[in-house]
Amino acid sequence: METRIVFTKAALTNLPVPAAGQRFTFHDTKQPGLQLRVTPNNVKTFAVFKRVAGGSPERVSIGRFPEVTVEQARAKAREVVNALATGVSLSAGKRQAKAKAAAVPTLGDAVREYVERARRADGKPLKPSTRHDYLKMVEPGVTKRTGRKCKDGMLLKLAEIRIDQITADDIHRVYDAAAAHGERQQTYAMQVLRAVLNFYGVAVPGSPFSKDTPRRNRISLPPAQPADKSIEPEDIGRWWLALSEMEDTPTVRYLKFLALTGCRPSEPLEIKVEKIDAAHRCVVLLDTKTRTDHVLYLSNQAWGIVERQMANKSADERLFKAAYDFYAVAEIREKCGVYFSRKMLRSTFASIAEPLVSTYTLKKMMNHRQAGDITARHYIRKSEQQLRAGWQAVADYLDQQAASAKA
Repeated sequence: METRIVFTKAALTNLPVPAAGQRFTFHDTKQPGLQLRVTPNNVKTFAVFKRVAGGSPERVSIGRFPEVTVEQARAKAREVVNALATGVSLSAGKRQAKAKAAAVPTLGDAVREYVERARRADGKPLKPSTRHDYLKMVEPGVTKRTGRKCKDGMLLKLAEIRIDQITADDIHRVYDAAAAHGERQQTYAMQVLRAVLNFYGVAVPGSPFSKDTPRRNRISLPPAQPADKSIEPEDIGRWWLALSEMEDTPTVRYLKFLALTGCRPSEPLEIKVEKIDAAHRCVVLLDTKTRTDHVLYLSNQAWGIVERQMANKSADERLFKAAYDFYAVAEIREKCGVYFSRKMLRSTFASIAEPLVSTYTLKKMMNHRQAGDITARHYIRKSEQQLRAGWQAVADYLDQQAASAKA
C-alpha cells in the first residue's frame, strides 16, 4: 500500500480503514512533515512529524479530517515546521503549559492554603475562628441530626474553578446569590474572595474589585462598621431587671456575663474551667482578638455566675456550652420591650463604664490596643484592684438601674 500521496479531499475520504489493532499513517507529498493517521474506527487525524533543530523528532497534532481541510492542515503544518526549524519545541511548550495549569489551584484549594499561610498585619497567623469561617465559604452545608440541611458556603460555586479562570461574571453571580445571606455576610464573602485572589496575584479581567473597572460594573464593599449600637441609657434598668427576673438558665447567665464583663460574644464560650482562678476570682481569656491573653477580674455578680456555671464541671470542660438560646432572648425582648443583640452588650458595657473609670482603665478592661499609643503600651500600668473596681462599678450600676426600674 502506497503511503506517500497527494492529500486531497477525495483521496483522504477514500483511504482504506485498518483492521482492529492496526493504524495507517499517510504522508503528504506536497507539504513535508504533514501526516494523516487513520484508526480502525476510521478516525483521521492530521499531524506534523519533524525534528526540532538541534533536538529530537516531535509529533504535533493539528486536528481531524474533514473538520480540518487539507488546505488548513498544510497552512498549519508550515507554521509548525518553521517553528521547529528555529529550535522551538512545541511539545515542551505544551508540557510546560500543562504543568503550569496543574500548579494553579482551584478556589477551594486556594482558600485552604490561604488560611494556613496568610498572616495578619501583626505578622501572626489567622485565628482558628477566622480560618473556620473562611473554609466554610467553600464547603457544602452539612446536614444536622434533625435532618435540616444548612446553607452551602457562599463561594462553593467557585470552589472547583481554577483561580486564574474565575471571571468577573462569576464574581457578580456569586455576589448576587450571597444577598440571600444578608448584606453583612455578602460583603464578608467578597472580602474573602478578594483577599485570596490578591494573595495569589490573580488579575481578573474587568475585576469588580478593581478601581480601573467602570464604576457601574464594580462591587463596592463598605468599610468595616463600628460595633453595634448600645442599649439606650433609659432602657438599661428595664432590660437588666427583665434579665434578672428570668429563670437562671445558661442563656441568661451567658447574657449577664457579657454585660458584666464587656467580653466579645465568642470569648466566654472559649473559657475552660481550668483557666478560672478561684483564689483571685478571675478568668483568663486565651488568644483574644488582639492575639493576647486577657484577664477578667470579676465583680461579685459575675463571680456568682461563674460559680454556678462551674458546678459539677471537670477542669477540661467549657464554662459556657453553646449558651445562646434565641427563644429565651426573644422572651426577654418581649418582656422588657427593649431590642438587644449579643454584640450590643459589649458596647453597652463600654458606655456604662466610660463615666465611671478612667480612659486607660476602660481600654484595659475592654482589651483594646491602639497602634502607636506609646503611653498605654509602655508606661501606664493598671493594678488588679483598679481593674476589679472598674468591673464592680459597672455591675453595681446595672443593679441600681434595675432597682430604679422596679420602684
